[in-house]
Amino acid sequence: MTNTDPSVKCVSIIATAYNDALVLPHFFEKLQSITTTEKEVHYEIIFVNDASTDSSMDILRNTKINFEDMAIISLSRRFGHMNSILAGLNACKGDAAIYVDVDLQDPLELIPQMVSDWLADQELDVIYTTRKTRTGDSPFQLYSTRIAYRLLRRFISFEFPVDSGDYKLISRRVVDQLTQLSEHEPFFRFLVPWMGFKQKQVFYDRGPRFAGKSHFGFLAILRQFVEISLIPFSLLPLRVIAFSCGLGFVLAIAVVFFLVISLVSGTNTTNDIFTALTCIIIFIAFQFVALGVIGLYVGSIFIESKNRPHYIVDRIE
Repeated sequence: MTNTDPSVKCVSIIATAYNDALVLPHFFEKLQSITTTEKEVHYEIIFVNDASTDSSMDILRNTKINFEDMAIISLSRRFGHMNSILAGLNACKGDAAIYVDVDLQDPLELIPQMVSDWLADQELDVIYTTRKTRTGDSPFQLYSTRIAYRLLRRFISFEFPVDSGDYKLISRRVVDQLTQLSEHEPFFRFLVPWMGFKQKQVFYDRGPRFAGKSHFGFLAILRQFVEISLIPFSLLPLRVIAFSCGLGFVLAIAVVFFLVISLVSGTNTTNDIFTALTCIIIFIAFQFVALGVIGLYVGSIFIESKNRPHYIVDRIE
């Protein structure tokens, strides 16, 4: 049943699933207990199925009868986490929207608090959550994420909160701005702080994943660090390459000049020649690294220039 009372604010809760059948029943059980007891707002549930191959879709259909206003968006194939969120944002009609992960690591109990803060001050456009502690993640995930975020803060020109993910409340005008962006793979945890607006921070302790396995392994984390967060938001790697190549070229010319002088004067030794050649080889090797970084930027431009849709909807139920 769609909300028809204009005095009651509507909040859209957006979630995505990819082979999360083990955790979905527990997620919906907790979500229902929160949305049915909250009377100040009307909740709209937008669930995006990112082409799951397990029984996730059957669970979603069976669960829908327990929610008065729930839509299931099935994508035609797997388009990824960020594009699935975008599909939910494009479909939602709420005065505000909240994205939540179904793994229950981020406590759903924060939803009433975020909604209450937003209702108390509707000039707030973003209420974002920040992890104080993290349990259940491997030491590699903990340290790699911590190091990655702190490196990115040095590379990116605008401020963004460390240890904050996609779990946040955003107002209607932030939703509208996000859905107007044409980036191929939008990285919302950077795009939202990039926009600015009035924001508030909420702290929480992150728990372990309730069930199932994370879909983010080493390669996914590395790709997220380089291709999704660093390349689209910073030109610093190109500036570093330009400066380093220029400095390396000057040093290489100096080494060649020294080698020529020593050959002409007859004072050169085998070690001098070996050292000079080693320096030149290192400089050439660095050029290949520089070409690789430049290639990432060119590849990003190539993908963006195609202007393909972010996702394709198979059906909406």
